[in-house]
Amino acid sequence: DLIISWIKTNLKKRKNINNSISSYGLKHRCERDLGFYVSNNEIKECMKEIGFKSVPYQCNEYYNISLICTKLEIIKAV
Repeated sequence: DLIISWIKTNLKKRKNINNSISSYGLKHRCERDLGFYVSNNEIKECMKEIGFKSVPYQCNEYYNISLICTKLEIIKAV
């Protein structure tokens, strides 16, 4: 699956939940990188499948994602 591959390539786990990047933000970055529509639920399902911890927030989720990753810094700046 291309989304799982994108997550494994671009995201790194950390111990604690990072509440500055949500599943919705990840969805948009993934779409830009892959060039096709990605739903918020697809991101949430793939993150769960890979083993990221999550905390729900409204219809989104926050994850234990490190900000060390360059792509995530781009997301935060957008």
